[in-house]
Amino acid sequence: MTLSDYLIMVTISQYSSITMTADALYLTKSAVSHSLAKIEKELGLPLFNRSTKSVSLTTYGEQLLPFATAVLNEDRKFRDQIHSLQGLESGIVRIGTNSSICSNWIPGILNSFRKEFPNIELQVRSGACNQEIIEWLIRNEIDIGIGCSDANPAIDIEEVYQDEMICITDPYFRPKNTNYVVAEDVKKTPLLIQEYPYNEEVLKVLSNLNMTSDTCFTGYDDTTLIAMVESGMGYCIQGKLVMKRITAAVQVFSFEPKQYRNIAILLKHGIQQAAATKEMCRYIRNYAKNFPTAYELDLLFVPER
Repeated sequence: MTLSDYLIMVTISQYSSITMTADALYLTKSAVSHSLAKIEKELGLPLFNRSTKSVSLTTYGEQLLPFATAVLNEDRKFRDQIHSLQGLESGIVRIGTNSSICSNWIPGILNSFRKEFPNIELQVRSGACNQEIIEWLIRNEIDIGIGCSDANPAIDIEEVYQDEMICITDPYFRPKNTNYVVAEDVKKTPLLIQEYPYNEEVLKVLSNLNMTSDTCFTGYDDTTLIAMVESGMGYCIQGKLVMKRITAAVQVFSFEPKQYRNIAILLKHGIQQAAATKEMCRYIRNYAKNFPTAYELDLLFVPER
């Protein structure tokens, strides 16, 4: 039986009339009669006694009516919950991102969102590389990803912010031009880099600038790489956002030409997004739009250039 069948059965019991049921449901009298006959045939039981003036429930109909009513009530509850979610009265939003976005953006975004929508549950998974964020989306483990991605048929990508990729060196490094670094400046300096796929943004910079290094060392996270640079082991390449909350005795340089990573809102393609998810995307979009691109880093070492 379909929901329409249950509705017809319950409505007939309320009005005790095929004609009035048809009027209430905006159906023809013959459509109601046909549906009732189909229902009884499917169940193998007579549900209503018919007379020229009215219809009344049979014993079978009386026993089954509470269950038909319960089905309609549960359907109503389901639809009410959908309306509630669409009205942003309740729901959940799951966000996945990397450490630099999590530490710099997520607190501000979530605090603002919660003030307007206090009943929406918010969950954040962080510390991931871009590949992991995309995998989480595809497996429906998160609703929104914030990260970088090349074109992917499984993902909808909306770029919202350009984060400059910068060269991090020890305090004693001196490029030929004091304002920026080119490939030749670091050719003989060891490169400190995370293992794949955590290094995919750095690999793009190396490819764009045709940069090579005689020696490479790997580290397991951003802070480890910065500490290695600080101790004089080599240089590394990071998004500027990574350095915003790290205090270290290092130097930072732009590349020539400047390099960027495009931070984007990532959504699983082909999915109807809940109202809470759409609203969170709006908050992320606005936060990124107003987040500065020109800001000073809190370095322990400020070189004289």
